[in-house]
Amino acid sequence: MPERLHPAPVAPASRCRGTHPAGAATLLLVILCLPLLGACQGMQEGSNQRTVGETVDDSYINAAVNRTLLSDPELSFLEIDVDVRLGVVVLQGAVPSRDAERRLVALAQGVRGVREVQSRLVIVPGTPDP
Repeated sequence: MPERLHPAPVAPASRCRGTHPAGAATLLLVILCLPLLGACQGMQEGSNQRTVGETVDDSYINAAVNRTLLSDPELSFLEIDVDVRLGVVVLQGAVPSRDAERRLVALAQGVRGVREVQSRLVIVPGTPDP
């Protein structure tokens, strides 16, 4: 007669290592919080790193300034570079006149979230005038 095999006793799931529900939740919480700790480092005094929130804000401001400049029929044909860092907008490019520069700066200043606008625009008389 064949010998009967008996399965080894199995501990209840709550006693098995690595499957404790509270341990899994804690591990998940730690994994999810790690990016936040990295973002906090950017907030240290003297740091030139931006937090995730600051980067998102700058991206929003950049898109809004570009959209505003492109929606102006008198200025939309100009090739203007828009850079944003911590709410400070830097405009770069060639403009036909001081009036065009002032208008670009004023439009950028009107965008929500803009703290300051720095003009690095160069007046080039040959640039098409609006």
